[in-house]
Amino acid sequence: FPSHDTGGLPYMLTDNQDALLVNTGDAVGMTNAVLRILEEDGLAARLSQAARQSGEKYAWEHIRTLWQRVLGQKA
Repeated sequence: FPSHDTGGLPYMLTDNQDALLVNTGDAVGMTNAVLRILEEDGLAARLSQAARQSGEKYAWEHIRTLWQRVLGQKA
């Protein structure tokens, strides 16, 4: 749920939608994100459900088709 906003994560996750993104090196921000998940009713479930739905875009069945298109193969 809480994650640093490094690398490709900001391209895959949306802050407050399917993750809580925290600036790299921000220990206080990470602590606050963890506490928020623990304290806000339903937040963990909402983030988890949204992350699962978002993650389906990166399932191999979908990605394979995209790679085949890029490489000029039949899907």
